[in-house]
Amino acid sequence: EYNITVNCVSPGLVRRPDEISRGNDYSGTNYLNRNCDAEDIANSVEFLLSDKGSFITGQNIVCDGGRSLGLKKGW
Repeated sequence: EYNITVNCVSPGLVRRPDEISRGNDYSGTNYLNRNCDAEDIANSVEFLLSDKGSFITGQNIVCDGGRSLGLKKGW
């Protein structure tokens, strides 16, 4: 009735600014083989807030580069 959507964004392993400055690298822990920064999570939230995400509701968007699949060898 009020056109309100309710969603959740679950981030994976995100590098904090101090970790970036120290050169910490988590790129090998996900299927995209790159580090997740705060901007990656913000992009997911921005999509959900935009007109393009206006028909999505009741979802948990896992933004972790596939890490939660737990299938990658060597973890």
